Amino acid sequence: RPAAIAALTRAVRIDPKSAEAQERLVANYLAAGDLENAQDAALESLVALPTNPRLIRVAAVALRANGRNDQANDTI
Repeated sequence: RPAAIAALTRAVRIDPKSAEAQERLVANYLAAGDLENAQDAALESLVALPTNPRLIRVAAVALRANGRNDQANDTI
């Protein structure tokens, strides 16, 4: 996972409008149990692509994983 996270972080820096890279980065953080970085990456993805339904969904998942249910509900 660390190699995938590093590669996806670079991909997002290069192209922040890549919904696939954004979503995969958050998913990898979640799978690694790194909930704080998952949440941060998810919220940053919504800055770049605020109406993307896949990113809205993954942001809600990351927020819920951090116990931020109200904010997750506001996101979706």
